[in-house]
Amino acid sequence: MPRNRNYTSATSTELSYLESLVSRNQRTLHLELVLRILLSYLPETLPSAKYVPFLQRIGEGNLVDEADFDIKKYQLDQVGDEDAKKKARKLHLRSLSWPYEDSEEPTDLLVRFLLLRSLAVDESTGMIDQLPELLSPFLHQSTFLRTWMISTILPLVRFNYEFYPDNSITTTLPNFESLDHESCIKLLLSRTSEDKGALVGRDIRGLVGPYMYGDSQWKRRKTRRASQTLLQNVTALNDVPAVSERCIGWEDVFNWIITEASSSWENAVEAIEKWDGPGDIDLGDYGDGSMWLDENEQQYLERRYARAATASAYLVPGDSEDCLNGIQRILIRLTNLLDLDRITTLQAAASLLSPVTDMDEVVTSPGNAKYLRNDYLSEANVLTAPGKSSTELLKVFLSNTPAMNAYDNATNANKTRGGLKKAQDTLQAFPDALLDSLPRKQLVNLIDVTHELGKYRLVFRQGEPFQPVTLRVHGDPISIIGKVLDQNPKSYLKIVDLLSIGKGMVRAGLTARDVNGSKAGANEEELQEQESIAEKRIVSMCIDAACVEDDFETAYSTDQSNGKSGSEVRHLEQRLECLSQALRLAPKSTLGEILNVFRRCEEELVAAAQQETEEAEAWDARGDHQTDEHEMPGGFGSTPARNTSDLTKTRAAEEAPMSLFDLSRASMARAQNGFSALSMLRGSTATSPTSGTESRGSLDGSRDETGTPKTGMRKRDQLKSVAVGGLASGVGWLIGAPSSAASRSSDEYER
Repeated sequence: MPRNRNYTSATSTELSYLESLVSRNQRTLHLELVLRILLSYLPETLPSAKYVPFLQRIGEGNLVDEADFDIKKYQLDQVGDEDAKKKARKLHLRSLSWPYEDSEEPTDLLVRFLLLRSLAVDESTGMIDQLPELLSPFLHQSTFLRTWMISTILPLVRFNYEFYPDNSITTTLPNFESLDHESCIKLLLSRTSEDKGALVGRDIRGLVGPYMYGDSQWKRRKTRRASQTLLQNVTALNDVPAVSERCIGWEDVFNWIITEASSSWENAVEAIEKWDGPGDIDLGDYGDGSMWLDENEQQYLERRYARAATASAYLVPGDSEDCLNGIQRILIRLTNLLDLDRITTLQAAASLLSPVTDMDEVVTSPGNAKYLRNDYLSEANVLTAPGKSSTELLKVFLSNTPAMNAYDNATNANKTRGGLKKAQDTLQAFPDALLDSLPRKQLVNLIDVTHELGKYRLVFRQGEPFQPVTLRVHGDPISIIGKVLDQNPKSYLKIVDLLSIGKGMVRAGLTARDVNGSKAGANEEELQEQESIAEKRIVSMCIDAACVEDDFETAYSTDQSNGKSGSEVRHLEQRLECLSQALRLAPKSTLGEILNVFRRCEEELVAAAQQETEEAEAWDARGDHQTDEHEMPGGFGSTPARNTSDLTKTRAAEEAPMSLFDLSRASMARAQNGFSALSMLRGSTATSPTSGTESRGSLDGSRDETGTPKTGMRKRDQLKSVAVGGLASGVGWLIGAPSSAASRSSDEYER
């Protein structure tokens, strides 16, 4: 309202007279009227210290009456109410009406006066540095006044007079209050980048922090509509919604830090390093010591602050050493705020990195690094323009990743249904693009192995059936076959299937692990070596399982059939056995071909037996002829080994099997001798059965060289000896028949 300038400006003396007048005429000059008079006619340029004591006394009702004040000139007790109202209207006094329509109006008249007085001083003179002295003595009387002082007056006073006194443009209180959170934060932090962000921590703590303290009812109601919109946005972008409207404004602070990280990363690093988060604010001497954020709000804001700091680390541009050090400072600050384990320094972390391989590919070449941040929609951008290599790579990503996810989430080991079927169908969706892909081959083998294991009963823990992901993450997948043998009786008989499963595990990359336990690649030679190791382990497991179930015959046959030299000799013996049967049953036209095959197998058997003998002798020699340094201390000297080469050769010659041709010749000669002897015997019997001379001659012929007479043999025994002897010397060794010489020796021994 317009002010009547005819009245003399008040001074300190006049204020004392006014106090005396009010003390003597309190019925007429009540508190509201006095405050309206002061609001209307007290000069805005008057320092606050001049009239704050008077306001304190008038608020408390302890007015001081000056003794030298002539009260007779100002007798007001005789003035009636109607006359007083008329005189007041003539003075054009300002009203104490509340300036904020959407907020709750305080009932204290003095609080209204102080607020209106502050606005008047700011409007007339802009000397808001006088307002803290005006409001501080009365902060304890009103929570609203304290909040308004901290959130509105304090940030502006610090920004314009304390932190940056050279500000050429100042902001009035109404304009400052009309700003939204984002604009206000940008205003308060507009000068932080002048010194490379060295003062950004102070500004956030001393300017933004007090401003965000303004959580009074009037401020919340004023921004309620906008806050509801922001709440919806925050809820949509994050997992946990903002717990209260007081947290909404801090989102703009976090966004400011993130924005600075991409444009002026020094400010972001300094802000994170020198500011501890929303709980770190500087209220000066105006705080009441109470917690203005509850526990849930504090935890929520700390999580949001940590997320903003992490995002800032990703957004720091450039790859210079200063940028990397800035990112390192952010990470160290985060670990301290969240009470995490300390991280290594940048130099120590860099020393642990493996050297970068040569980037010869089109997409990963160093010349394309400029496309990582700019020109995303450019036709020349190799990262966004579709090409054959990028398309094929995309197919791999679209196939392998979902297929592996489907495999890990599968609960059934059958590949015809459930997660394994989904994984298999995903791989088959791009057969041409992924045909030679190693991950695809490994995943196919993994699915097949899982399907084969699903045919057996397999439980790792009680009540927990076998799941496919258990096989993929198992540290020793071959040991799972041992569990199969333990939980499935007679499963060792399916050794061929188990060996196939072990080979599939190797081809699936389950046995190739690095020092950290992660899957590592392997070449074909390494895969073959791993397959050999897996085969030996599985055979050993099957033999153990057979022994546990008292099936020693299967255990022995498994051991013999899987030996290297023993398996070869046994195979050749079996072939010779079959060929000997073929000689008896085959027609004459095929005998030549069978004889040729028999001869070759016989030669191979001789060579294999000789090799086995040599290996056994070499092994014995290594055990018998130890060096002096490996002998037991205090033991006897080694006995000189005798020369057993002649004995070995003789035994080998005696035990060596007769070849088929030698067998045929010997049989034919023996048969001829037998038939000639038989004919001679028949002739002698027929011509002279009673001749004494011939009998005597035959008797003499029955003596040996020493003159000892031989025992007589009957004709029937002679015929039997000729026939059986020829058979035994021929093919009888195949059926284990004793030789004729051995028979005669045994007969002589018996006699």
